[in-house]
Amino acid sequence: MSSETNAMRVVFILEIVGQPPKHLTNTLNKLIDGMDKEKGVKVLNRDIKEVIEMKNQKGFFTTFAEVEMKIEEILQVA
Repeated sequence: MSSETNAMRVVFILEIVGQPPKHLTNTLNKLIDGMDKEKGVKVLNRDIKEVIEMKNQKGFFTTFAEVEMKIEEILQVA
């Protein structure tokens, strides 16, 4: 970060649905890694929850990640 005084700390919740279950975790990790490579963005913490089968959609799975990051400008969130 070039300017610590202007940086903002934000928390995102990213949810994903699909199959197979292992693919969901891999996709979330790739997405978060990509965000961390963006200029002015630094991922501070990621917490990917356990993949579970959806109750109303048998054969489909869901999980989510809480991602804490520091960003230089609010427009980087959009």
